[in-house]
Amino acid sequence: MSEILFACMPANAQQALVLIRSLRTFGGSLAQSPIWLMVPRGEQLFSHDDQAALTPQGVLVVPCDVDADARQFPFAAKVFAAALVESLAQTYQIKHLIWLDSDVLFIQEPGDLLIPAEKHLGYCPVHHRLIGSRIDKPLDAFWSLVYETCAVPPDHVFSMRTIVGDEAIRPYINAGFMATKPADGLLQAWCDQFAALFLDERFTAFYEQHVLYRIFVHQAILTGVVMAKFAPADLIELPRRYNYPLHLYADHAPEKRPPSINDLITCRYENVFAEAGWPDRFPITGDLKTWLENQFRG
Repeated sequence: MSEILFACMPANAQQALVLIRSLRTFGGSLAQSPIWLMVPRGEQLFSHDDQAALTPQGVLVVPCDVDADARQFPFAAKVFAAALVESLAQTYQIKHLIWLDSDVLFIQEPGDLLIPAEKHLGYCPVHHRLIGSRIDKPLDAFWSLVYETCAVPPDHVFSMRTIVGDEAIRPYINAGFMATKPADGLLQAWCDQFAALFLDERFTAFYEQHVLYRIFVHQAILTGVVMAKFAPADLIELPRRYNYPLHLYADHAPEKRPPSINDLITCRYENVFAEAGWPDRFPITGDLKTWLENQFRG
């Protein structure tokens, strides 16, 4: 078994196939790493022909059970899937588990995902602050509740900067791109805490205030669990060439934009390739542009 495993819960079959093909095409020495696709039990995401074609490519479709309440809650199924894949990775003694959202596109070899032995999580900050906590403001009621319920030590709080807007915030970690070590049990701890809290009335009161709390509570609880479990020195922020939000390219100040998308290592794209005229929205050239045009033909 490889020392590194890539895994995600696909939003749809096309995203999963593009993720697989991009890693296999542009992943360099990690191109042939195993990929596990976590699919809720009973869902038929791929055709039988597609699924049969994936197995020889080192791709495994893994059925997973998701709590009935979580099936109806934003992003909750991914939390349960992450815990399951971590448990399986422990069984196979995999050293590095890369948990992704399925709209990840690999552009160059992602060697930084093999984080150093002394580090326990390679993370990326959130794209926008949204419900995040500005470092220059007092801790608000929502994040005070996260810190309290997750038992965050005060000396584990530090500053990071959002990708878009470059705002200084308290830790708020992007849940869609993480380099973890299965032996640490981080993803199971996240799942346990999320399962205990996401329908707790103390949190549901915030959902009634604004829908963003409901949408991103999974990410806030992840952040609380990370800060409770690890000191800042245990963490490493991945370079900004990882997890770049291509769909938010226009939101970046011009001086913060990459000179070319070809210079990135990985990006997130959401629905940008479904929009007319996407090749003209950001600088992209050569084989990568041709490859993407072939992947996203109308």
